[in-house]
Amino acid sequence: MARGCGQISSKLFNLRASCPNGFTSQQSLRPRKDWPNSMTEPSPDKMRFVLTILRERLRRLFLENAGLKALSLLIAIVLWMAVSSRHEGSVTLRGIRVEFQNRPSGLEISEVGRDTVNIKLQGPNDIIRSLRPEQLEVIADLSHMERGARVVLLGPENVIVPPGVRVLDIEPPRIPITLEQVVSKVVPIEPSFEGKVASGFELLGYRLEPTATVIQGPESHLNPIGKAMTETIWLSGRASSFTTRVAVSVKDARVEIIGNQSVDVRVEIGEVRRTVTLADIPVHLTSEQKSIHLVTRAVNVTLEGPKSIVESLKPADISISLDTGELGAGTHRVVPLVSLPPGARDQIKVKSIEPEKVTLVKRR
Repeated sequence: MARGCGQISSKLFNLRASCPNGFTSQQSLRPRKDWPNSMTEPSPDKMRFVLTILRERLRRLFLENAGLKALSLLIAIVLWMAVSSRHEGSVTLRGIRVEFQNRPSGLEISEVGRDTVNIKLQGPNDIIRSLRPEQLEVIADLSHMERGARVVLLGPENVIVPPGVRVLDIEPPRIPITLEQVVSKVVPIEPSFEGKVASGFELLGYRLEPTATVIQGPESHLNPIGKAMTETIWLSGRASSFTTRVAVSVKDARVEIIGNQSVDVRVEIGEVRRTVTLADIPVHLTSEQKSIHLVTRAVNVTLEGPKSIVESLKPADISISLDTGELGAGTHRVVPLVSLPPGARDQIKVKSIEPEKVTLVKRR
């Protein structure tokens, strides 16, 4: 620094020495008598000399130690941003969920005016600008409340915020709720099916284990519920029976299941079933029934079963017999017995027989 000042002084000294019309330190700054009214213009050489010195000074000011100067500027900018970011500001966060805690034993919330609030916060900008609604907690204590219509009051003490952040306002500050007695009851479980089975097949039936569960909740919410439903059981493309385990639920969020939470469902799927009626199937008597005289000699039988089986049956495939062993002499009306082919017995169901009873006469 001293060296730089010396160089400047030396150059200024040389400048004075090189000026033919220069002045000494004892001379006054007043114009000389032989000068005109205004000072004479400096010569071009003098101007070039002065400008050269100024350019040199400016070059050294901006270009010497450029890296260090740039680093200093960057540090200054960072410090300025850090200081400005700590300035306090305010922000309003919306849709913050209220958590109702410490409900009195035996009571449940049946109605609530709203379960979210808007909160205005104040604090350091770098903190409040990064906050999200899900990061805040609003706690409402219900331990002192009784059954019936009540009002929950919310203040800054109900909000959990980061250190350095203050709650300026809560909207709304009051939330109406209704507390009801908790009751329970048993309801049946029903399966919920979706989708279509494969072409040519159909849903034949289902079995549930268990068949019922217990639900609990506010009385006004529980009373309208008559059943619990399983989660969706998809049938799309199914061509055979299957068993699955699914969860059980009710639609009302204020009602909970305290009994069986899940159920095993056996779903029966089979070939599309058809109903056919075979007419005039003769009633057969055995050799031991020679004393029997048939008044009704033929019946019509209606069968139900897989389409491919029932549609292939003919009257000759069906046998109609009578149990007359305990009958005495006289006229009787007896229920006929239907015998199906061996391969169809487990899949075919006899829907009806017309007439339902056969009239016969037994001789002595």
